[in-house]
Amino acid sequence: MTDSARTPEESGDPQFTIALRRNPGSPAAWRLRFEVAGGAFILRVRRAGVDVDGPPLAGGAVDIGPDDMLDSLRLRLVDYSGHRFAVYRIAQHHTTQPGRWAPLRVAGTDEEGTIRLLPPDVVDEPMADQGGDEQPIIRSESPAPARIVKHLRRELNRARMEAETLAERVAALELQLAATQSSEKNTHKHP
Repeated sequence: MTDSARTPEESGDPQFTIALRRNPGSPAAWRLRFEVAGGAFILRVRRAGVDVDGPPLAGGAVDIGPDDMLDSLRLRLVDYSGHRFAVYRIAQHHTTQPGRWAPLRVAGTDEEGTIRLLPPDVVDEPMADQGGDEQPIIRSESPAPARIVKHLRRELNRARMEAETLAERVAALELQLAATQSSEKNTHKHP
């Protein structure tokens, strides 16, 4: 469900709801449904040993695939500027019944700082080195590529505007130069 460690008003962080369903009729095929307010999830799945990121999604339903894909899935919560707040993974999902949506809730973190999402009625088993009452670790990283692209586009627009201003100035100076040269020719012809 939502990360209730802090209220949305206090934190300003993106808030989300998330649910998981095992698709009926296709064993080990999963569907994830979520909504994010104030940001988006970037879904990262490991395929053939390579991490593949999807686009930032603020909501919707996504087919995940077999168990190994769901096990490798990481959900990176980002705000609109691409700043990452936390990384989540779905844990202990094998209790989910086929065809029924199971709302997920935030649990503790693993040794990498990834926050576990658990289905209802599943008791979180804290790590040996971590107390059960400990709040999830919120990590941040450098700006995401989308933020860099936005910055570069802004710089490109600024450079284009400066180039247009300079082109207008050069055109005005060339007109002045042409006028000056023609007046000098006229004064040399008629002394």
